[in-house]
Amino acid sequence: MANHSFQPNCEVVPVHGGVAMIAKRQISAGEPLLLCYGKLSNDFLLMDYGFVVPGNPHDRVALRFDINLLNSAALSGRARDESGQLMQLSTAPAWKQNHLRKLNLISGGKLQNTQVLLGGPNIVEPRLLAAVRGLLATYQSEVENLTLEVLGSWDRPLNKQNETATIGILIGMAMVALENFSTGLDADLALLSGSSSSSGNGTGSEASSSSSSSSSQGGPAAAAAAVDLDPD
Repeated sequence: MANHSFQPNCEVVPVHGGVAMIAKRQISAGEPLLLCYGKLSNDFLLMDYGFVVPGNPHDRVALRFDINLLNSAALSGRARDESGQLMQLSTAPAWKQNHLRKLNLISGGKLQNTQVLLGGPNIVEPRLLAAVRGLLATYQSEVENLTLEVLGSWDRPLNKQNETATIGILIGMAMVALENFSTGLDADLALLSGSSSSSGNGTGSEASSSSSSSSSQGGPAAAAAAVDLDPD
């Protein structure tokens, strides 16, 4: 059986009557055979395979998109408007509702999906980045003709004020998500090593999720898990 790696030296391909594992490159004698089990987060790897990968680039946290969550995030991330006041987001203008509807984040979208992701290769899901930028826009003309590809791209900010507040809110969302974990990184590592720790109460600054077993490369690590803030 080949171990998992995001930089595999083997792959499984279909052949007549079944499948075969073949080398992707020259493999030296004694070198372990490695397959990629998929671009999976640590919580998935832990539950299905019993290990985690330290520094997994595909770890992510799932949040339920909600205007109240964004306003809590604005407070936590200290996002401010041009006058220096803390931001208060609203979907009241019809054009902002339409903006969210195009992103399928509120009812009326063709395929409504209010789950948004933090983490993974994109760091912030493009739909979430586009949504926050749109809600912070002052005028409809700033966003109405922009595609998700543009609004959801980090290298296409609307303006300095909008981007500064957007980043503050996204940081605040991460802080809100971390508050849902009862332990911090130090407590998780202590638990994995078999020792007790008095720092069991996690805080937003202790970036951790759930405890896990050793990784495929050996050594304990804390796995990231998805958290759903939807009360339902």
